[in-house]
Amino acid sequence: MLSLLLTLVAADPAAGACPTLKKDTKVLLVVVPIDPALERHRAPMDRAVRKAVANELRLMPSAASARALNAEGGQEAREKVVLDARVQMQRAEDRFRELDDEVALSIIANVTSKLAAAQQETEAIELSSKAHLLAGAIYLARDRVDAARQRLRRALDLEPNLQPASDRFSPRLVAEVAAVRAAENLRPVGRLLVKSGTPGVQGEVFLDGRSIGTTPVTLDAVGAGRRLLRVSAPGRLSYATTVEIAPAKDVELAAPLDPDQEIGNIRALALAIRSGGELGSALKLLERRGDADKVLLAELGLASTLSPTGTPTVAITFHLAGFGRTHTESPSPTALRQTLNRLLRCEVDAPHSVGLAPSMLGEGSWATTLEPIPEARGFWEQPWFWAVCGIATLGLTGALVATRAAQGPPEAVDVTLSTRP
Repeated sequence: MLSLLLTLVAADPAAGACPTLKKDTKVLLVVVPIDPALERHRAPMDRAVRKAVANELRLMPSAASARALNAEGGQEAREKVVLDARVQMQRAEDRFRELDDEVALSIIANVTSKLAAAQQETEAIELSSKAHLLAGAIYLARDRVDAARQRLRRALDLEPNLQPASDRFSPRLVAEVAAVRAAENLRPVGRLLVKSGTPGVQGEVFLDGRSIGTTPVTLDAVGAGRRLLRVSAPGRLSYATTVEIAPAKDVELAAPLDPDQEIGNIRALALAIRSGGELGSALKLLERRGDADKVLLAELGLASTLSPTGTPTVAITFHLAGFGRTHTESPSPTALRQTLNRLLRCEVDAPHSVGLAPSMLGEGSWATTLEPIPEARGFWEQPWFWAVCGIATLGLTGALVATRAAQGPPEAVDVTLSTRP
C-alpha cells in the first residue's frame, strides 16, 4: 500500500441530522499506519479491520483501491480517448465496407494520433494495430501495395500475433500479412538510445507497448519506421511520443519525467494532517480516482495505554467524511464493530494524534503495496448454508418416502376401453 496519511474533515453532528449510507454506497477503504514503526502491525490489523468492516459496509474491490492510490494522473481522460477510439474504429470500418475510403483514412489518422498519447491504457496498443491493419486493407484494395505493406508492418510491430479475420478481410490481405511477417528478417534496422531527462529518476522504457528495460537503455537493432515510445516511473507522468527509426542511423532521446501532480497531492496528505491543513479536495481526488462514493480511513496509531507487558499497543482511528472520526484502543472484532457503528452514528470521540508526538508524523519511507478489504459475502454464499439445504432436502425426501410406504401399495384401477361411436 502506498503509505499515506488521510484524515477527513469531521462534520459537526449538531449542525444537522446525521447522514446515512445507502446500501449501494461504494466505500473505498484504506488502512494506514501513521508511523513507520507501525508497519509490522499492518498485516494483523488489516485482517482485524477487514473482518469487522466487511460486515457493516459495502467495500470496493482491490482494483479500485489500487487505482485510487497508484494510477498515473490523467487516467480518466486517457480512458475516454480509448473509448472514443473504439467507437471511431467501428465507424471507420463501416465507411471501408461502404467504399468510402477517404473518410475511413481520415478517421484512422485521427485515432492513431490520439492513441499515441494514451498508449499506457489497456486496449490502446491493440486499437492502434487494428487501425493500421484497416489502413493497409484500404491501400491494398487500391493496389497501393508499398503503402499497404508499410501499414501492415506497423500493425505487426504493435501486435506481433495479429491474424486478420478471414470473414472480414480478403484472402489477399491475409496473404499479405503473412508475407510481411515472413520478410521481417530482411527489414532494415537502426539504433535507439533512451535515457532519463530527469536527474536521479530511472524510468521503464516501452517500445510499441512492450518493456525493453530501464533507462539508460540501448537497442542496437530496431526495425526501421515509426515506433511508439513510452518512458514511465512511479510518481511521475509518463513520457509518450513517436520516434522515426531510420536505417543504419542512431536515434538518441532524453525523456523528461515530470512529477505526477495527482499522486503528489495524495502523498502530501501526510503533511496536511500534521499541520491541520484542509484535506477535502484531496479526499475528493481519491474518490474520483477510485470511482468511490466515500473514502473510509482506518488509521493505525499508538494507544495511550501500555499493554500488560509494558509495550505500546496499536490503536485504530476510523475517519469518514461527513460522519466524523472515532477511536478504539482495542483491535478486537467487537471493539472495531462498536467503533465503526459509533462513527456511523456521528459520535465523534477521537483525539487528533493518539499517543504520538507531532514530530513522529509523516517520517520514514512509504511502502507501495495495498491490500484493501473485500466485500462481505451473503449467507447464501456460505458453504454451511448449502450444506443445511442439502440435509433438509434429503430429510424431507426420506420422510415422504417413508409415509408413502406405510400406506401400502396403491389400489388397482379397472379401466375399460370401448370403441368410439
